[in-house]
Amino acid sequence: MAAIVKNRTEQFLTVVELAFAAVSLHLFYLSLFRRYPEPLRFLDNSFLVGVLIVFFLVWLRSRIASNTSTPGWRMRLRPGRWLAGVGDPELLVIGCFLFVFYLLQVHGGRVGNDGTMLYVNVRSLVMDGNFDLTNEFRDFVPEKFHVKSIIEAGDKPQPGTEVGASFLWAPFFVITHLLVTIGRAFGSTIPADGYSYPYINAVCLGSLIWGFTGVALSYRIARRYFEPMLVACSAVFLWLASTLLWYTVQEPAMSHATSMLAVALFVTSWLAARSSPSLVRWLVVALAAGLMISIQRYNVFYLVAPAATLLGGFREYISSKTAREWVQVLKTGAIALAVFALASSPLWIYNLYMQGAFIGHGDLPHNSISHWNRPHIWAFLYSSNHGLFSWTPVVYLSVIGLLMFLRRERRLAGILLLTLVAGIYLLSSSWNWWAGYSFGSRRLTEAYPLFLIGLCAFADWARRSPRALTAVGATAIVLWNSLLAEQLRQGKLPPMETFGFSEAVARGTESAYKSIGHLPAAPANWLFAWLYGVRPDQFDWVVGGREYNNLSLDIGSQDDRRFVGTGWSAPERMPDGRYYRWSNGAESSILLHLFRPHRYRLRVVGEPVAIPEPFPQKVAVRVNGHPAAVLTFTGAQHESEAVISSELWKAGLNEIRFLYSTTARADEIYSGSDARELGLRVESIELRIDEIVTP
Repeated sequence: MAAIVKNRTEQFLTVVELAFAAVSLHLFYLSLFRRYPEPLRFLDNSFLVGVLIVFFLVWLRSRIASNTSTPGWRMRLRPGRWLAGVGDPELLVIGCFLFVFYLLQVHGGRVGNDGTMLYVNVRSLVMDGNFDLTNEFRDFVPEKFHVKSIIEAGDKPQPGTEVGASFLWAPFFVITHLLVTIGRAFGSTIPADGYSYPYINAVCLGSLIWGFTGVALSYRIARRYFEPMLVACSAVFLWLASTLLWYTVQEPAMSHATSMLAVALFVTSWLAARSSPSLVRWLVVALAAGLMISIQRYNVFYLVAPAATLLGGFREYISSKTAREWVQVLKTGAIALAVFALASSPLWIYNLYMQGAFIGHGDLPHNSISHWNRPHIWAFLYSSNHGLFSWTPVVYLSVIGLLMFLRRERRLAGILLLTLVAGIYLLSSSWNWWAGYSFGSRRLTEAYPLFLIGLCAFADWARRSPRALTAVGATAIVLWNSLLAEQLRQGKLPPMETFGFSEAVARGTESAYKSIGHLPAAPANWLFAWLYGVRPDQFDWVVGGREYNNLSLDIGSQDDRRFVGTGWSAPERMPDGRYYRWSNGAESSILLHLFRPHRYRLRVVGEPVAIPEPFPQKVAVRVNGHPAAVLTFTGAQHESEAVISSELWKAGLNEIRFLYSTTARADEIYSGSDARELGLRVESIELRIDEIVTP
């Protein structure tokens, strides 16, 4: 009887998994072509219905276990065994994939920015069988890339991107091309040129599938150290709360989702070789490393992990290896290097084809680490210009979790933290550390496996520490009550009338934000406020801003928020339309970023406060805390300038502080109830190189 029940169960599971395969193929077709042609137009074109059916079938399969033992890979090829081992944690991760898949089809999927450059690579590889992008740039790349003159000169356009992602997208591209070609044989009008929408959809879908595979691998990695349900919840949370969501939904044509898969493969193989080293396992590490580098050159910092493992065992090797064993070790190393070179060869061959050299102009030894001696670590982590913590607060929890993980797995956690530190240094040393037009700190999207381990450690601590969560909730309630009381005190809330809580929340949020700044940027913004005497919210406008050689700043304009420091009133406007700000108090400051020190000519246009005595307004200028010059203003003289030595400036953030010899209360000079201490009404500040001085 038991055998009959088991046989019927397996037959039922086979039907369920075949139905799962059929609906999955249906969704795959829809994701490429969006709708069915005649005479199949009767089929449902709803992504949501298909997603719900797939999830139901996976859920149904997870409720029925046909075999308690784990089947071998040959058995897993048979229907009825495909989804063997799917439990509640795995179901949660699959459900997240289906949700993101739905978002991609309904709200996302586009080719733009670097994605355009990557897309033309896979199009040329599949359709033309080469990487000569002349026709792709002519037919597809937007005009903003200014390649017309390059093509007319007979040179090959160089997109400046890695080519590795093209090989992972190629299977989806080839399948799509076959389907489009077959469709045209039956009367379809979709162009089979590699540019039409099914091809673009294929690349976007490929990125999502490879990204999900990376999430699944990361889940398996973290499950070694934490219970499955905690890992599954953390994996879903990290996917939806990090930059990975953007690069699997909005811009999947960029390489970050596929690159994350390569990093997950690399971390998986490294952990396997670390726990049980063998020649085969280290060769797999080398293979994964080559794939990882060929997709994204910045991934080179992940090599710190296996390097630390090898260096950690170096003493043991020296003391225990004989001469014959050392020969074997050297052979293993040589083979691993050869495998790495072979796996990463698409990058070097592509550079050779495009630029005539194995090391391209965009690679790390050239301009990508141009600021190695002055990395923008502060801005890379906290700036509103794609700062890691300020844009992706969940990473804060991950890093805290990795520090907690030190108590449990000291050596492993130490290597992971060291790898991240190396990555932060490398990426913040780049000439474009903000990574151009992007969402968040996109070059650390690939660190998802590392961040997941840290997030799991933090979540494991949080669920064991309910008092910490209670304290957070109690603090939020007290803060809310205090903000309401302050608004009532200031007359912003009526004492006996109805009002909108949405407005109260907006005012309270603005007030709290000005006082404490962007919380994910703390404590960097608090330290910044203390150093420069400004509010913490000014950190968002200043740190990470562009650097200048010369600057002409209209005070009071919308752009001056990126430069004004302490001691300024709100912007005002003259009758003729010109904007200005009054200095407020005995001092005011300007914060600006310079490329490098020069001898500068400082010019300030302004009018001193109308004091009764006819003596001039003396304004002492201090640059980065050092006396630099004295500017003079009178009722007739509305501008003053001075030359400031290059020795007082520095590359990066500089402070110009103005100290006013005379101030007067506005209500005493101009009447009214204005209590500001006015010194100088400033219209513009200009900084020009007076003479180029070689440092």
